[in-house]
Amino acid sequence: MAAAGVMAAGAWAAADRVAVGPTPDGGMVVPTRQVLHPAGRSVSSGWRALDLALSPDRRTVYVKMEWALLVMDAATWKVRQEAGYPEEGASTHGIAVSPDGGTVWVTMTGNKLGEALVGKDGKVTWGRSLDLPGTKGAASHPCGLALSADGRTAWVCLSMANTLATVDLVAGVVRTQVPVGVAPTDVVVSADGQTAWVANAGGRPPRTGDRIAKSAGTDVAVDVRGVPATGTVTTLNLTRAMASPD
Repeated sequence: MAAAGVMAAGAWAAADRVAVGPTPDGGMVVPTRQVLHPAGRSVSSGWRALDLALSPDRRTVYVKMEWALLVMDAATWKVRQEAGYPEEGASTHGIAVSPDGGTVWVTMTGNKLGEALVGKDGKVTWGRSLDLPGTKGAASHPCGLALSADGRTAWVCLSMANTLATVDLVAGVVRTQVPVGVAPTDVVVSADGQTAWVANAGGRPPRTGDRIAKSAGTDVAVDVRGVPATGTVTTLNLTRAMASPD
C-alpha cells in the first residue's frame, strides 16, 4: 500500500529513489517511502520531533526535538524559540509541563532529566539537570514521565533499568525505583495521584519456550523478526510504590 501510494502521487514518485521531504503536490515523503498529507497546518524544522506537550493555558506548544526544545505559539503555529539542550540529546519520548506552566521537564539520553524554566516573555532557559541512574548506578535512558498535581513529584520511566522512578523535583533526587515490565516507555497517573499505569514496550519478562533476544542487557521475548512479542501495561499503587526502597 505504501508503494502504491507513492506511485499514485505523481511521476516524481516513479523513480527508484525518492527524496525524503516535501512533494510537489503538498505531501511529505517519510523514510518508509510513504507519502503523508497532513490534515492541518505543518511546521518544518531541522530536527526530528519526538514528543510534545501543551501548556496549561493552551497558548504554547513545547516540542521535544532531538537536539532542541521548540517553543511554539499554539494560535499562530509560529516558532518563538529553539532552545538547544545544554548537555546531551533527547531520549525517544518524554516531556511534561508543570501545572503552573512555569517549568517544562524533558527526559534526555543517558541518565538526565532536564528542567526548562519559562520566563514572563514565554521563552525558556535551562535550569537544573537531574541525575536519574538506573539500579546500582547503571544507565537508565529515561522516557515518558508524569507530574503530580502540585508539580513537586515526577514519575519517570527508566527504560533501560525496567523501573518506574519517583523523583522529588524540589530536592532533585530519585526517591524510589519500582520494577515494572521490560522497557517502560510511558506513564499515566490518576487525578488523585494514587495509581500509575506504565506502558512497557518490551512487554512481560520472557517465559520458558520464548524466543529471546537481548536489549540493553535485558532478555526480551521476541518474534521471528526480533521484535518484542508482547506489550504490557503495569498498574501500580503509588502510595506503596513511593514507600518502597530503591
